[in-house]
Amino acid sequence: MCALFPQGPEPTAKVLLLSGAVQDGRLALDRLHLGDGGVGESRVSSQKAEKGRMLTPGGILVRVQRQGVKLDFPSGAELLMTPKGRIHLRDGGASLPAMASGVELVFADDSRLRLYPSVSSAGQFRAELLVGQRSYTLWDRRQPVVEAGHRKKFRGQTILVLGNGQSLYKPAWVGPILVLERLLCPLANESMGPAHRAVIIGEALAQTLMALRMSIPRKTVEFPQAPEAVGTLAEIVPKLFPARAIEESVATPGMMQIPLYDDFRLRVTVAKSRTVFIGLYRRSSMVPVVEWSISGRTRLQLVRPGGGEVRGPRYYLKGVELEIAMSDLLETNQNFRDVERARGILEQLGARELGEPLRPEK
Repeated sequence: MCALFPQGPEPTAKVLLLSGAVQDGRLALDRLHLGDGGVGESRVSSQKAEKGRMLTPGGILVRVQRQGVKLDFPSGAELLMTPKGRIHLRDGGASLPAMASGVELVFADDSRLRLYPSVSSAGQFRAELLVGQRSYTLWDRRQPVVEAGHRKKFRGQTILVLGNGQSLYKPAWVGPILVLERLLCPLANESMGPAHRAVIIGEALAQTLMALRMSIPRKTVEFPQAPEAVGTLAEIVPKLFPARAIEESVATPGMMQIPLYDDFRLRVTVAKSRTVFIGLYRRSSMVPVVEWSISGRTRLQLVRPGGGEVRGPRYYLKGVELEIAMSDLLETNQNFRDVERARGILEQLGARELGEPLRPEK
């Protein structure tokens, strides 16, 4: 897959349409254009767990002691997690303590470190390293252990480890949009990466466009142009969503809009109802050809000519639902407040309805 992402400067845009980053049914974190997570090309052929220490598949050394968890990355970066789940950088930066339900660090090699914090005396915490479907307990209460088992459902906070291993982002899914909020990074690198980023997963949009083609009758009196319109879109899916990152348009400041092939464009809006819409527009038209609506589930529908503004419904037939489970691409533990905060971030980045004021970025 490396050939699909030529080496060069990382995109600095806060909004990306990203295709080609899904590998073996998982979202590759090093394809988010926010660094390689400190792993690079390092790979360890076998992971041997010892009491209180273990190497991840990407070569991250995890060492657990009474004082907390020390992480050493192949890049030279270091992180320290205290028994209360607070994450420290070498330059003195630190995150807030973890919730009682724990904190989970997701690394670019797809391994995860879970820490269930101490609620009383020092050392009373639990640390687990997850590799594949296996979970390795490296510390339990007051002593180092090595104990393998099956991974379990996690209900704490999920944090992505990006940059060179020192940039921490909180993820939240809003349909096929991954919203990232930076929690911590070295002070020297604060201006080098975005504080927020919205990543639209192109594979999800492509899958629904292909499925929509199959859902439209070959002949319809009510909307005779429908089969040809949807068929044309399906044929150019590889050109609309090529295997690379496409940055938002700088020609439309204050709007979340991405230019595509042949004068198509994507525009993201958050309605007053809190439903998020992704519209696929052609040239200067104010009415999308198709529209993804995200409210709990994600549904793609063909928009009638005129958008149903004068009379009649906006959409033709029922459309199709997104079949790809985004949580399978990247597992996150998120609740309603997390999703609503992610919607607010989308609005800060420009995803608002016409006429609405731009929310100041916090």
